Amino acid sequence: MPAPQILPPNIKKIVIPTFENKTIYYGIEEKFTLRVIEEFLRDGRLEITKEENADALIKGEITRYVLEPLTYTADFVVKEYKLWVIFDLALYEKDKEEPLWEEKNLEGVYRFLAPTLPGGITEEDAREELWNILSRDILHRTIYGFGTVTGASERKIPSRSE
Repeated sequence: MPAPQILPPNIKKIVIPTFENKTIYYGIEEKFTLRVIEEFLRDGRLEITKEENADALIKGEITRYVLEPLTYTADFVVKEYKLWVIFDLALYEKDKEEPLWEEKNLEGVYRFLAPTLPGGITEEDAREELWNILSRDILHRTIYGFGTVTGASERKIPSRSE
């Protein structure tokens, strides 16, 4: 495993454009990007700014979105789901072609009970919870270092049956 790399000290302002969405699920990239921006604003160590004023740029691309039934009742009704999102992430220093860091196949997984069960939630609520978890992870990778958490291996990634 490579040693963690720390954010260069000259990076004080960043821009986070809307992530690309390579899935068939319309609009998920906007909510995910907004949640990441909110996390950086809450943290306050890096200023969110326009591209022309930024020292660095975070680019993200959602490559997979899979909602998978995990368990069923005796009547074959879904009891529990797994929401699985895979994405690529990179940090670019202003006016540089090569990224400071790039991580492919980062994954987020969230298991939840079906909304018809006590304590169950909707897919949308589960997605919001997953965005919260992933946005904290993105902030952590950017501020504290990267290369320290692995993504999904190519063999683990499900086929594009979205």
